[in-house]
Amino acid sequence: MVKSPREYRDEAITKAKAILDKAEAEGRDLTTQEECEFNDLMRKIEELNERLTPPDFDTRLLRPEPMDSVRSFPEYYSDHLTTGGEKNMFGEPKDKFSFRRAIRGLATGDWRGAELEQRGMTVGTDTAGGFLVTDSPANEIINMLMGQLVFAKIPGLRKYFPKGTGGLLFPKKTARSTAYWLSEAQDITQSNPEFGQVRMSPKKLGVLIPVSNELLADTSGAAEQIIRDDLAEALSLAADAGYLRGQGAGNEPLGIRNWQGISTVSADAGAITTDKLVDCLITVQGANANPTCWVAHPYTKGLLLKLKDGDGRPMLAYDLTGVPGDRLLGLPVIYSSTVPVNLGAGSNETEMYCIDGSQIAIGIWQEISLAASGDAAFWDASQSRAISAFQSDQTLVRAIMRTDVIVRQPAGVCVLTGIVLS
Repeated sequence: MVKSPREYRDEAITKAKAILDKAEAEGRDLTTQEECEFNDLMRKIEELNERLTPPDFDTRLLRPEPMDSVRSFPEYYSDHLTTGGEKNMFGEPKDKFSFRRAIRGLATGDWRGAELEQRGMTVGTDTAGGFLVTDSPANEIINMLMGQLVFAKIPGLRKYFPKGTGGLLFPKKTARSTAYWLSEAQDITQSNPEFGQVRMSPKKLGVLIPVSNELLADTSGAAEQIIRDDLAEALSLAADAGYLRGQGAGNEPLGIRNWQGISTVSADAGAITTDKLVDCLITVQGANANPTCWVAHPYTKGLLLKLKDGDGRPMLAYDLTGVPGDRLLGLPVIYSSTVPVNLGAGSNETEMYCIDGSQIAIGIWQEISLAASGDAAFWDASQSRAISAFQSDQTLVRAIMRTDVIVRQPAGVCVLTGIVLS
């Protein structure tokens, strides 16, 4: 019997819960293999959920804490959206953080009906009225951000959620010990492993969004969703671009493409071929890394669909459950619009990444600054003029987050370059 998308979704949720329950029962964090399996299941759940109309659940399960002193980034998943419960003066759930109510309270100083949002914020040192969103509200912002971050979908990716303003140091082995075959009573030649450190430090990313005051006054769920989606989209696109190709200057992260020591393979006269893809895969495996995915621009999919094996079958495989989870040479393909498509002399080239996710780590520092003002002005670059929020009946919302990315072992990344799109 053919299963429905809902049945496939429920089956994936059960498997994901089993992975988390096992790790929690054993008092440990997920292994690399478990994390890869878990992320694959979450990807399927998210994609299946998009096919279910109306959506009847929010895929957020609580991830267990790691055993070391650094908190792993919490990813929340649950079977169903919270509904019902005690209502506030506006008839909205009092136990669920609302960005619309928080922004209205920040801008007007009137926190009636927004007591939960007020308790979740502490006054910061920002003279313009900045507030630090803490604990549950911070997780709300980060969770919606993670839902749109392409990088968060990389299997095996290490995610950290540090507190405070300091950076994190990650040890890495730069040279290994050597073993020798010995005759009887022969002395063993001494050899020592060599170690280095990779530092992750917070880089500031900000977004300024004008919001209509009429929208803020709207108590419908649509208004809340518009604000959430706009914040998440703006932050996630910029963060993904920095994680992938940041220059490491001007407080921008050093993106994985620009780390010294990553490998490159040139396309075959501008074309993607099976041989070149295999070269990328073997390059990563030959460095004792374990590739977990490909990352490419959506435009590249058209080229991949044309690839055939020796029997004329497509090389780009689809998930048998009906979810379009593309796989290439056994690895999932993750598409991101932040992969450039204007490279090369003709500005018509792109590139493709073969990545061992366990060698990549992102950090998002816990404190997120959220500020709002109905009196400030902003520069509209499209019109080359300043616009008064007060005069235009808008509220300016500013969100600032701090994040960074590191590559623990650059040999875990290989880039297929010079792919011509047209």
